[in-house]
Amino acid sequence: MNDELNLNQPAEQAAPAPAAAPATAPATAPSFSQSDPEFNAFQEQLQRYLGFGVSDLVGSVQTVRQLAAEREAQTLRNQWGTDYDENFAAVQQRLNELHATNPTLAAVLNNAQGAQLVFAQLTVERQQAGGATNVPSFQRSTSPGLPAASRTLFKQSELLAMSHSERSARHLEIVAAYENGLVDVNN
Repeated sequence: MNDELNLNQPAEQAAPAPAAAPATAPATAPSFSQSDPEFNAFQEQLQRYLGFGVSDLVGSVQTVRQLAAEREAQTLRNQWGTDYDENFAAVQQRLNELHATNPTLAAVLNNAQGAQLVFAQLTVERQQAGGATNVPSFQRSTSPGLPAASRTLFKQSELLAMSHSERSARHLEIVAAYENGLVDVNN
């Protein structure tokens, strides 16, 4: 699995010619030619004043980019655990589809936080496709005459004893129980 966080890797498409803009740093590194006297003068000055050449600088930039991509991939590995490969592939597929319709949005989502947002959307879509089977059920009786144990859906100790995967699976139900006062926080 490609762990670099370039989640959307569409085929290169020819971009329309940009309008004339003021001279700025190029978005991509220009290619150098050892026979170019201007480049050789620049290379000599870099080496003399800074102690490194252009090729060293290019290598350092590539290393920094690889480390940043690996750090973002590690964030997702930590969050998704054993489901990382499956989740990463699903997010990558969605971003590739999105790139065809909205390349700017796909580029904005091409990082760990964007991947988490896309994965959350995929999860919501799966839950909606599942229909009413994913809707939590609640004990509706809130009669003041019933003892407190009858009005709770969960005990705090039960929630703490649940595995991470069970809590994740029942997240909506647990949140709704807290919001409706159906969790006994004293037990």
